[in-house]
Order: sequence, then C-alpha cells, then structure tokens
Amino acid sequence: MIKLTNENTENAVKRCKQLKPKVRFIADRTFAVESANNGNVYNVRFDVKDGEKLGQCECRASERGLICYHIVAAATANIYRQTVKLQAAMTAAPYFKPNRPKAEMIGRIRVN
Repeated sequence: MIKLTNENTENAVKRCKQLKPKVRFIADRTFAVESANNGNVYNVRFDVKDGEKLGQCECRASERGLICYHIVAAATANIYRQTVKLQAAMTAAPYFKPNRPKAEMIGRIRVN
C-alpha cells in the first residue's frame, strides 16, 4: 500500500479531474474504478494504519509505487461514503455527539 499525501496525489488529482473515471463500491473501503483509457477495471483498496492513509490499486502505475488517478477517484468516493455513514450515525443518535458534555447526555437519559 502507498501512503497518501497532498503532495504525492497532486498530479493524479489533475488527471482524475480530466478523465472523470467511473467508480463502483464493492465492499468497505474497496472500489472498482474503470480506466478512462482502455476500459479495464481496477480494484482499489484503502486502509488507515497509525494515522496514515494508505491506498493500493491493481494498475501498473500503482504497482510501481505511484499514485494513480484510479486511487484518487476511489478516494473521493470513499470520503463521500464515510461522510454519509457518519452523518447517518449522528442523525440516528443525536444525543451522543462526540463533543457533547457528559452531564448533558446523562440528563437526557430517561428511565421507563
């Protein structure tokens, strides 16, 4: 897996914006990205280890340790998906927001 940073994704972001590849969700943090050049489909996976964001693609560029536009496209979809999941969780349990004081949460618990 390749560490993802703002610096090493800059060129891939530009290319991704130009090509606008199609991305399909497969499983948690795994996506299929269709190549804009030849129609091949590449699986892209993400992970976070020790606070570092990591990505891996099946294409030749990624195999050489480069950040490809497939990773950027899938990362965009992954960020969107993770944001939607977080928002859904916050909507389902509004009294358990991360920064809400404990006393306020305890005060809202009702005994039936």
